[in-house]
Amino acid sequence: MIRCALILFIILFQIHEKSEASDCKPLVAVYPTWKHDEHVMEKLPWDRFTHLAIFAVHPNESAQLVSSDADVFIKEISLMAHSKGKKIVISIGGAGEASKAFLKVANDRGLRNTFAKNVARYVQDNHIDGVDIDWEYWSYQNEKGKGGNDPVESKNLVHLVSELRKVLPKNIMLTADIIAGPWLGDQYLPEIQDHVDYVNLMAFDFTGEWKESSIGHHSDFRTFKKAIAYAIGKGFRKEKLLIGLPAYGKEFINGKNKTVRNVSYTDIVQTLKGDESLLKKGRFQNIYFETRQNIQKKVKYLNKNGFPGVTLFEVTSDHNDDKFSLLESASAALNPNSCYNKAIHPTNG
Repeated sequence: MIRCALILFIILFQIHEKSEASDCKPLVAVYPTWKHDEHVMEKLPWDRFTHLAIFAVHPNESAQLVSSDADVFIKEISLMAHSKGKKIVISIGGAGEASKAFLKVANDRGLRNTFAKNVARYVQDNHIDGVDIDWEYWSYQNEKGKGGNDPVESKNLVHLVSELRKVLPKNIMLTADIIAGPWLGDQYLPEIQDHVDYVNLMAFDFTGEWKESSIGHHSDFRTFKKAIAYAIGKGFRKEKLLIGLPAYGKEFINGKNKTVRNVSYTDIVQTLKGDESLLKKGRFQNIYFETRQNIQKKVKYLNKNGFPGVTLFEVTSDHNDDKFSLLESASAALNPNSCYNKAIHPTNG
């Protein structure tokens, strides 16, 4: 009798756990390699996210991974993440030169296959749960100084993620990053989503150091919705889109867009001495930044409209205290607290 009751309890618990996990949405926190140290890693807010994306390793023109910055801690952080029921993602590429080698690698079938096998080996050796491709270097924008779509290079990104999906084990999550707007955004074809679990939409950096930029927040609610509308208009399906949230603001030196610097949210909280009335304003002098209230508004919008989840760039720029944390604000709005004590993994398809 006791044995039967125990078996029934286990079955009911497993059913409950699966049902609860299916309601959880991915919240991916980005962890930059250049900010790594043991102290930071140990104090990560593990209860606020489902996935930790290590940013980044880079490809070279021989289809190898340049991973020395991540190698020093990747096994340790993977072990730590798994002990806490979290998933580890390795992000490959980055802005500018960091992803330039994709131009050559993705343009050659043999190199694409070699690259995919090298990635699969790195994933296996380091107990990684997901791969993210962050291709931001394009010949049109970086070498010819013009916006729009290069039909060869943009298609090569589709070929690259297709090859990765063939080579990577099925249980390994695959994502790709995209940018909104006609300058860079047109390089990202909606066919990408046919080969990945999710597409990460970088819904930030819409103001900055260029002549035409307005002076203001780089990811306010209006531009956030505009970025999403752009991606949907291109043909990306909302059920595939993880929306990016920034944990940093921008300071327009002397109130102009000639010189602009990024300012971490942590530094902003410290500058304002934790004054919540000032933090709610999203602006201090010439610094424009994300607020907990804006994060909540964004995430509620995503929930209401059927988007699967969010990413935060990046976790070490956020504040550790729940009272101020942007990540805490996002996690509370996105998922019930119980979600963050489980390993969350989407089904590919």
